[in-house]
Amino acid sequence: AGYDTDDSTSYYTIPVSNVASLTHSTNVNVMGRWAFHTLPKEPGLFYPAGYENTQNLCPSNASSPALRLQGPFLYFGRKYHNIYVNNDGYLTFEPFHERLPKAFPANSARDIIAPLWAKFDCRVSGSITYRIATRGRILDRARKDIKQYFPQFGFSVHTVFIATWNRVPYLNSPTT
Repeated sequence: AGYDTDDSTSYYTIPVSNVASLTHSTNVNVMGRWAFHTLPKEPGLFYPAGYENTQNLCPSNASSPALRLQGPFLYFGRKYHNIYVNNDGYLTFEPFHERLPKAFPANSARDIIAPLWAKFDCRVSGSITYRIATRGRILDRARKDIKQYFPQFGFSVHTVFIATWNRVPYLNSPTT
């Protein structure tokens, strides 16, 4: 017997061979009774990468295609409607096929978000994924986080974009 959890990634197994055996087994020291924690897990430090509504960019050598955002993204006074996930740990708002990193600051007219600015090689191992959330738990969590950490801003979350470089090794490195 088993029970699917709220997040559908785990399940509880009751170690009996048939339903009639349930009256003679337990996990709470009362025969015939079973108890399971069914509340959603507390969120971790990071937002989920996962495989729902996601794309793996490996083993390509540059960047994702243009990813259309649900609404404009205002970044340093400029509005953007597309975003690109690049293999070397950065996001851009227009195609950018130059290898990074370069000396910082790059003195470029291009806007860039660089959470992991390094030379990676996902042809060896690892994955580079992205996902766009416009509803559900991810959006609810983002709203809660923004309100908690930046209460002074009247900011409303409509879209969450998550890019993940998972276990991607550095260029010319055999391991992550």
